[in-house]
Amino acid sequence: AVVLRLLMTYIIDLTLILQNIFWLQALSGYGQPLSRRIIKAGARAYYESNTKQTISFRIDKHLEGVSFNVGPDSTLNAIVDLIESCIIDSAEILEQRSNFTVLENLGDDEAWEPPRQDD
Repeated sequence: AVVLRLLMTYIIDLTLILQNIFWLQALSGYGQPLSRRIIKAGARAYYESNTKQTISFRIDKHLEGVSFNVGPDSTLNAIVDLIESCIIDSAEILEQRSNFTVLENLGDDEAWEPPRQDD
């Protein structure tokens, strides 16, 4: 059950973080390259949200009722249901576009390349 919980958490967390990154990128302006600050903001927004705790609780609830006689479709359906319950509504977010100031407070972007180590 531990491996299944970790796998479910990984799939759902990654999907919802990517959703955040997509919307932050869309709100920052089309045609702009993806930056490290947007990636970090997307991950931070997810991990600091109530959604993360809700997902964890719902995964635990799902696993309480799972026996090893249940097929993989039960878990896949639970993953899909959890992701779909957290989808950001496109129309709503685009209507609220002018209210988002999250990108203004992120500071300067970081370089993609790691700093060089002088030997």
